[in-house]
Parts: sequence; C-alpha cells; structure tokens
Amino acid sequence: MPGSTMSVPLLAALLFALGRVLFFASYEKGAPWRGTGFALTFYPTIFMLVVVLITLMAGL
Repeated sequence: MPGSTMSVPLLAALLFALGRVLFFASYEKGAPWRGTGFALTFYPTIFMLVVVLITLMAGL
C-alpha cells in the first residue's frame, strides 16, 4: 500500500479476523449465512490489491 495509507492494512486485518469469526460461527447454517464472513475477508483484500496495482501503474 502507498505510504500515506498505511492504516488500511490494519483495518483490513481487523475485517479479516471479524470475517473469519463470522464465517465459522455461521458455517452450519449454510452458504447464505456465510456470505457476510466471506465478504469481510475477500473484498478488503481485493480492494488493497487494486489500489496497489493502480499505484504501481501510476508510478507513485
């Protein structure tokens, strides 16, 4: 991540941990219930990857 956004990985790590807890807590209820946990682990990671790629392409 760019130096000016170094708090983002910490937030993403917290969301990842919360997402894992929600995923495992709702595992027995089926796939629709696990969606929130999955989203909290997947989307912050993808967001950071996109930001890093854009930053690298822009040469910042």
